[in-house]
Amino acid sequence: MFYILTKKLLDAEVSGGEIRPCYRDPEMNVDKAARVIGEFQKGRSRKEIFEGVKSMETHSDFRFLRGLHALIERRCSFEVEADKPPRDIRESLYKKGFVTSHGEREKVIREVATELDLDPWDVESWFWGDLKENEVLITDVGRDPKKLIKQYNLSATQTLLFDALEVNFNVSGNYQQIFGMLKYLGLMYTVDSNLNITVTGPGSLFKKTRKYGNQLARLLPYIMRADDWSVSAKIERDNGEPRVYELLLDDSEESLFPYMKASDKQEFDSEVERDLAARLNNLKSGWEIKREPTIIKSGNSVMIPDFSFERYGKSFYLEVVGFWTPDYLEKKIRKVRDMEADKPVVLAVNKNLKCTKEDFDSAEAVFFYDKRIPLKEIVDRMECLEQKAIEEQANTVSVDDITDKNEIVSLKDKAQEKSVPIEILKEKLRSEEGAVSEDKYLPTEKLQEIKKEIDKLEERKLPQVKKILDRYGLTESSLEKFGYTARWGSFNPNDIDVVPKTKE
Repeated sequence: MFYILTKKLLDAEVSGGEIRPCYRDPEMNVDKAARVIGEFQKGRSRKEIFEGVKSMETHSDFRFLRGLHALIERRCSFEVEADKPPRDIRESLYKKGFVTSHGEREKVIREVATELDLDPWDVESWFWGDLKENEVLITDVGRDPKKLIKQYNLSATQTLLFDALEVNFNVSGNYQQIFGMLKYLGLMYTVDSNLNITVTGPGSLFKKTRKYGNQLARLLPYIMRADDWSVSAKIERDNGEPRVYELLLDDSEESLFPYMKASDKQEFDSEVERDLAARLNNLKSGWEIKREPTIIKSGNSVMIPDFSFERYGKSFYLEVVGFWTPDYLEKKIRKVRDMEADKPVVLAVNKNLKCTKEDFDSAEAVFFYDKRIPLKEIVDRMECLEQKAIEEQANTVSVDDITDKNEIVSLKDKAQEKSVPIEILKEKLRSEEGAVSEDKYLPTEKLQEIKKEIDKLEERKLPQVKKILDRYGLTESSLEKFGYTARWGSFNPNDIDVVPKTKE
């Protein structure tokens, strides 16, 4: 998505030390955009279309309207409308020599028309038919006015970045595409300890090149595809005297621009990673598992860990080292040694690679795999960290914090409120009176109250008992807490008896 405007069409405003394009509200400018689109009718020449747009202009919006015109025109197809090459028509007319009167002119045109088997009108109209302004539109223009305005806003921003000394940005997500494009576009960048990325702008180069400016502008849409993003740029403007301004932009204004969010469809570097992601997704472990969650600073470069795992304040990264080329392996080892990670990094390394654990001494842990990455190594680590979190936080809550003598307590809500694992609460309540069922704590008084209601039923069928349990947010799985169990006589729920639980 790259349609940079010419600087003559850039409409920017300066306030103090800040600069920004004059963004147009897509909702407020629909009519203007629709009128510009309406000028692009098949069969009209470039000149006719431009003159039509020009007739709409005012002092305050001529750059905006001409910018819309330029964006549409670049996506249109035009051709010379002439059955005979205009150059041949001109040559035939010029061979006739000069004319000194209107009559002579008409005579020469008729003669050439006869020679070329054309109508006199065609000779006149096609004479300059190969000039760009006389080319005729041959495609339908099915543009949406709002989308066109959003594209204009993006193009204006890209145009302004052409004068950037540097561009700083911070993103959450879409790292693979962003850093892939930084490399592909040949842009120079650094990453600081807070993971802010600074890209050298064309204005900082010894020799400002249009190509580098274009490459920087092409990066912007990839930044905007991230879930959260912010951009600040130092823009140099030379209006008689060079001065540096700041452009500030973030995702709070993303409604001004085309929708560019990255696809939810995940891309993987290998089938090994794809297979692992599918199996991790099926674990239902309670851990928050993210794919390519962040970037890790590593020397003058970055690493993008393949997965992150987080629960109960414990977390780690998992990086898959699966490519086998010597050059790749050498770079990966160097990156791992230089990484400045905020969490432990675990490496899953293809055992066919020519390397050992000692090559990755900066990693928290290293394990090797053959064709598939074993889940056991990962699950064991998750369980170990989970148990450690429970032990560390066990003394941060008391029984009084989580119980109520008169009401049923949701342990899930309490765990969230106290920011502790629910297992800690269950362990605390193990020796207490009352009961824990369905992640709820039932005090003794409530247990007795519910049991009495069930005892009073003349006919204890499951539907009748469920009505009582429903009022307390419980299901039939809690029956044993009240000394009952369900006896299935058939698959019909109305035939299921709720009977006292026999002692084993």
